[in-house]
Amino acid sequence: MKALAVLTIGTMIHIEDVGGGSRTYEIVEHLPKGLVRCRATSRNDCPLQNLEERVTVICPQNNGVHLILSWIRESAGDGEDIIVDAVGKMWFVERRRYFRLRGPDIKAHYAIVDTNGKLASGTASGLVWDLSGNGIALFVESRHTIRANTKLHLVIVLPDETKVGITGDVIRCAHQRQKKREYLLGIHFATIDDADREKIIQYVIEEQLASMKR
Repeated sequence: MKALAVLTIGTMIHIEDVGGGSRTYEIVEHLPKGLVRCRATSRNDCPLQNLEERVTVICPQNNGVHLILSWIRESAGDGEDIIVDAVGKMWFVERRRYFRLRGPDIKAHYAIVDTNGKLASGTASGLVWDLSGNGIALFVESRHTIRANTKLHLVIVLPDETKVGITGDVIRCAHQRQKKREYLLGIHFATIDDADREKIIQYVIEEQLASMKR
């Protein structure tokens, strides 16, 4: 498969430079000789550095992600508009292997949602054990078992202090330590804004790319 078959107009991609910087772009035009014009989706993103060197184009798909070694041939507006030459090696990583991060050092706050859709009084915190764009595994300490099918309102705090609000359904609750009343909750995201899901996926991608380099 050629890169242009993946990099279709309107597709949202992430581009990472050799220094680990990452920015989100939308593909806006196909140009001659296999070049692709991209436009940054936000002015608040950090500009890419070292644009003369190789970059990695990260193109999420429904069942995984394509990684494409590429070069930036032109750049304007502090990297807001770029022309990418995606002629390098391309490989595919399945979603179950890529869009999931184990052991991130982040926390999540949660509250139980009652049958009337109202939040129970008081919130608690847990340590994120496993994170993806579709769900989360969360270590919590609780006096009471949080049973399957319990609905939770979650606020995940990413390392850059970005907060992501989600409503999720508990699909499993595994008792970990009797004395500490510790449980591992498996939670499926039931309601999440597309922009917030994108923030989680981008964070997971960046962390996994960093781990691949170590």
